[in-house]
Amino acid sequence: MQQLIPAYVFAFGCSSSMATLPVAVTVIHQTRKVTRSTAQLIMCLGTPTNMNAAGLYHPLMVVFMAHMGGLEAALTAPKLVILFFISLVGSMGTAPVPNAGLVMLVTVWKTVFPDEPLPHAFVYVVAMDFLLGRVRVMVNVNGNMIATRILANGIDDASTDEEAQC
Repeated sequence: MQQLIPAYVFAFGCSSSMATLPVAVTVIHQTRKVTRSTAQLIMCLGTPTNMNAAGLYHPLMVVFMAHMGGLEAALTAPKLVILFFISLVGSMGTAPVPNAGLVMLVTVWKTVFPDEPLPHAFVYVVAMDFLLGRVRVMVNVNGNMIATRILANGIDDASTDEEAQC
């Protein structure tokens, strides 16, 4: 994992999973455990779909805003189930670009609480999103690189000497 640090630093700096993709592919290939073609295939498929940090961020922020807005009684079991499934689908539908999580958060809020306006706590979420967005990108990039390494190991795809010379 120490070899993956440049991808984490770049991800934190640019706050975009898509912009970090070339750096992540290069770094995961330099570990000599994954061929470049496998890294490109898996990382390019995983970056827009494996937004696992968004799957954690949306329910946490919706529950936070509900509690801050005095709607904790409205978080019934059916609404929590809806929140779970919307967050699951929304994590795959969140664009891998900066601040896209805020747009999807508003969508998740309006799906779970269709008759409630956004609470004032949304201002706090927007203020925290500068840092949280960067951490989410690092989590997404980490998940994609680790999944790439696991899949490459599963298909016994190690770098060859020919490819290392290229």
